[in-house]
Amino acid sequence: MPRRTNEFQRFVRNIYDQIEEYGGNVNESVMLPEKGIGTLREVDVLIKKNLFEKDISIAVECRGRGRKDDIEWIDTLIGKYIGLPVDEVIAVSKSGFSEPAKTKAKVNHIKTITLEEANLIDWRGKFLELLLTITTRNDYPRKIVLKTEKPIDFSMVTLQSLIYLDSKPMGTLEYIAKKCYESALEQINCKIKTIVNKTGLQTLGNKIKIYIPCKPIQPVSLLLNDEEIDILEMDLEIECIFNVIDIHPNRYFFDERGITEAKININNQSFQVMAVEERNYDPKTRIYQID
Repeated sequence: MPRRTNEFQRFVRNIYDQIEEYGGNVNESVMLPEKGIGTLREVDVLIKKNLFEKDISIAVECRGRGRKDDIEWIDTLIGKYIGLPVDEVIAVSKSGFSEPAKTKAKVNHIKTITLEEANLIDWRGKFLELLLTITTRNDYPRKIVLKTEKPIDFSMVTLQSLIYLDSKPMGTLEYIAKKCYESALEQINCKIKTIVNKTGLQTLGNKIKIYIPCKPIQPVSLLLNDEEIDILEMDLEIECIFNVIDIHPNRYFFDERGITEAKININNQSFQVMAVEERNYDPKTRIYQID
């Protein structure tokens, strides 16, 4: 590695001061073996931290030219790092980059920053502990109200009463109510999310009632005493009991990609939540029960 200028020495020291204190490690002039052939390649600065039993590595390459670095340097870095075991590559230039260089670097997932920008980065903040909450919920059907074209004796109606479409049975009242409930799940989710965001609840056993009106698109009927009675509307009353629990996940996020992990305990059962995410996309989340 070429001798560092005072500016780059201060930059590297800044990384040391932030990362080493936080349990990671920073090394200069690291030799890494290239996959498949074992040839050693030099990395200017290598930042490492173990997260979720995996070593996360960030490689930092530095240049101190008096003019903007061009696409040729990016081509060199692409070729160099295609076979090296690192998770992120950052190219730091004292004078910045040409537009073609920045475009090609972005396409190939290489971060391009000036030395001035690099000195402003919160390197420790790349490895974050966040305060979040998780909401668990159970829904209980409490009531089904039928609105019919004329009065009926509801004592004769049960959950197993058949509902007809064009004089053909389409399912029991219980089955149809379940379908109405499933179609309203997003509405229930949004209402609970609004309540949690507004009140900041962090308690167990919260209860709310949701009323779900279901108007049939096509005429449906109920058969009573050999007479088909048209159903105008079916209203469901659902009681939702939900818990809002604080969790303290570990989170690593750099540029466009990230991973989040947390362990939570609900009703004396332990779970591990893992989420792999990209900015502007829904995270792919998995929940594992811990024995």
